Amino acid sequence: MRNIVESDSNVILLSPGLFPEIVEEIKEKCGKHGIRVAFCGSKDNIWVRDYMPIQLSDDCFLEYQYTPDYLLSSKRYGKYLVTSEHFVEDTLGKTTKQLGLVIDGGNVVKLADKYVAMTEKVMVENPQYNQADIEAIIRDRFHREVLWLPWDKAEMYGHSDGIINYLNGTVVMTNYSDFDKNIARQIHERLDKAGFEVKELEYSFKKGFHLRSWCYVNFVETQNVVLVPRLGVAEDCEAVEQLSKITPKPIETINALPLVRRGGAIHCATWNIFQ
Repeated sequence: MRNIVESDSNVILLSPGLFPEIVEEIKEKCGKHGIRVAFCGSKDNIWVRDYMPIQLSDDCFLEYQYTPDYLLSSKRYGKYLVTSEHFVEDTLGKTTKQLGLVIDGGNVVKLADKYVAMTEKVMVENPQYNQADIEAIIRDRFHREVLWLPWDKAEMYGHSDGIINYLNGTVVMTNYSDFDKNIARQIHERLDKAGFEVKELEYSFKKGFHLRSWCYVNFVETQNVVLVPRLGVAEDCEAVEQLSKITPKPIETINALPLVRRGGAIHCATWNIFQ
C-alpha cells in the first residue's frame, strides 16, 4: 500500500463558497501545470482542509471528528460545523476509515513516510484519552509516529500547517523566531531530534516585520507545481526565493490576502489529493 503524501497530489479541490477571484487564479495557475481543480465541501465553510478527510493511500481516506472548540464556543459560527461524510465514497468511489479523535485537518502535516506533525492541542480536545492512548491511535490509523509541536495559546486554532510544511525532504518553518524565540527553539529542538533538516524562513524587514508573514509556510505542493500565498508586499519575493532553493518544482503565487485577513491561507483553503 502506497503511503500518499502531498507531493503526490494531482487534484486540488476547493469550497464552492471560496472567493471567485481566488478560484479563477488557482484554476489558471494549476491549468498551466496539468493539475485539475474541482469542488468539494460546503459553501458555508471555505476551509476545506480542516474538515475533509486525510488521504492515506491510493484508495483509502481517514475521517475524523471536526468539532473544534473555537466553533463550539460560538453560536455565530455553528454553520461552519460541516461534515465530509459520504463524499469520498459517493463522489470519489474510495473507502474511508475513522480516526476516532477530534482534530482539524489543518493540524496534520505529513513529514516524509515516518511522522505526522500535530500541535499539542490534540490532547486538549480529546481529554478522555491520555497522551499515550492518543499516540497509539494515531500510530494505528496513520501508520506513522506523531511528532508533537508546541501549541502557542495565542493562536487559538492550534494548526501545525501555520507553523511548518514539508518540501523536497526539508521541513520549512515559518519565521517563528521573529514572534516567539522560546517556541521557535522548542520547534527546532523537536524536529532536530527526529532527524529533520529545518529551514526557517527569514525576511530582511526585521524592524516592524509583517504580522502576516506566517502565511508563506501555508503553501500547497502538488506533483507539478507549488502554490505559495501572495500578499502584495516585499516579503512575497523573499519567500518565493527561499522556497525555490529547496524545490526544483515551479512555484506559482496566489493572492491570499482575503484569506489571511480571515485567519487562513492557501493550504487552509485547499484539499489536494491523488486521484
